Amino acid sequence: ANALDLYTEEDIGQLEKIVREMDRIAQENGSISDQVPLDTKFHDILFSRIDNGLVVELCKRSCQGISKFLLFSHWVKIYTPQEVVERHRVIIEALKTRDPNTVEQVLREHYISSGERMAKYGADFHKTSKASGY
Repeated sequence: ANALDLYTEEDIGQLEKIVREMDRIAQENGSISDQVPLDTKFHDILFSRIDNGLVVELCKRSCQGISKFLLFSHWVKIYTPQEVVERHRVIIEALKTRDPNTVEQVLREHYISSGERMAKYGADFHKTSKASGY
């Protein structure tokens, strides 16, 4: 079965609840660091319906492992807390369509955007490091 068909209304409700909590943090001028545990829960729910362990591991390593571990000092600057909320809302809306093409397009844009922003900070970091003599 298509993984999209496996997401329940309860799953969608949990994702929406997480995003509401992310939004509360953003509205109270909280930081991305405050949203990270919610982001992890969000991704865990998304991954819970995927039966391909390799795909799940790749996703976890890329979005939760490598990017946040290697670029954590920049991670909190890549997106504002409100942008984090909006990025997650778009994913939920795509899931609600149950249309694989829509979900694929939204997820591709999600990862492309993250990659572009991480590359920018990586480049800035290397320029700063070279200028500092590191």
